[in-house]
Amino acid sequence: MFETFGLQLASETQAAIGVALLGALAMLALALWWAFRGGEREARARERRLAIVVGEAEQTTAGGAPTAKGIPALQRLASLVGALMPAAIAARTTERLARAGRPFGLEAADYLALRALSTVIFAVLAGGVAWAAGLEPAAIGLVALAGALLGYAVPGILLDRAIRGRKRNIVRAMPAALDMLALSTAAGLTLDGAMAQVIQRWDTPLAGELRRYLAEVQMGRDRRASLRAMSRRVGVQEVTRLNAAIIQADSLGLPIAQVLREQANEMRRIRRQRAEEAARSAPVKMVFPLVLLIFPALFVVVLGPAIPRIMDLFTSY
Repeated sequence: MFETFGLQLASETQAAIGVALLGALAMLALALWWAFRGGEREARARERRLAIVVGEAEQTTAGGAPTAKGIPALQRLASLVGALMPAAIAARTTERLARAGRPFGLEAADYLALRALSTVIFAVLAGGVAWAAGLEPAAIGLVALAGALLGYAVPGILLDRAIRGRKRNIVRAMPAALDMLALSTAAGLTLDGAMAQVIQRWDTPLAGELRRYLAEVQMGRDRRASLRAMSRRVGVQEVTRLNAAIIQADSLGLPIAQVLREQANEMRRIRRQRAEEAARSAPVKMVFPLVLLIFPALFVVVLGPAIPRIMDLFTSY
């Protein structure tokens, strides 16, 4: 009886400690949220100052969303990560963040600090849940390791998703933007003036990249270097092709309106080819839902009434 009472007391103690650990993690999440809210005003002011320098009146990351810069603890962690971070990893992370539109105004050190913090939180949470469930120490370690891997992978997955979404939005906005550029240059505007017209009429990631290009040119950077930097920053093949055509037309003295019109027609042809390719691949993608979902239900409806007769037939023999 005493052994049973001791085991029951130990299980209740583990459950109480697990609940306390979950409560501590909830309080930590609440504190992080409060820190985000507290640094929101300063982050907005910083984004406005950056907008004045770069020329971006409205940034996608400044619409009231909290930034990682508003957390002093995260700033210290980011400074430590930045001091220990190799240059190659910093450059690759900066490029990925630029292609994602720099969500929440993150720098490379901020993103890696958030990734480390997410790894620790997921590991502690998974280990605490496994310990509260009464698992063995080896199993608790494995669960904590799995949680750490999940916490490390989640920021990368979200960043890759943001990159794909931004690229898709840029490709969708290109045909209309190219038409506007061609019409504006044919009407007598310069290329920079035509880009300004696109920026005024649309609020898209492509317009944001054109705004940054104009800001760099106004600050004295070479146009070709700015176009090449935009191609590397965006990472979209259509934008790279357009910038190469603009650079070539500028070098050879070709009429830019004609070049832009040809690029618009080429963009529409590529979009039509992609739509046809997606239509041809649709039957192949429909095979798995047909086999796994539709065919079993169809077999149940068609063969269901005949199953009792077939069973009676076999049992009669």
